[in-house]
Amino acid sequence: MTDRYGDTPAPLIRLMDVALLREEAHQAWLLSIEQKGSKILFTMNPRAKVRVEEIDGFLKQYRNKMKIKPEANPVFVFESTGIPKKDLLAKVREIIGGIQKLQDKS
Repeated sequence: MTDRYGDTPAPLIRLMDVALLREEAHQAWLLSIEQKGSKILFTMNPRAKVRVEEIDGFLKQYRNKMKIKPEANPVFVFESTGIPKKDLLAKVREIIGGIQKLQDKS
């Protein structure tokens, strides 16, 4: 993005990326996304209406790198080992999109 003052500063672009990611997470009924070491945890809102029969297919897309912890607030746990840091945000976005597709819209 360029305007009459030049290119947008990188910190502003990162801030915008975080704001967009937060909105995408909200739309997917996620309460939080956090990184603990090489694991990324996606905590679901317990009120989210999820098509449970679709979860197994979603997990299989990630070839044993994704698991679910069935807790009061269900947590999808993604093992990010092997993913370059520069590609991590795109992977998180992809996962959020997959979680959103699990939602029962009816």
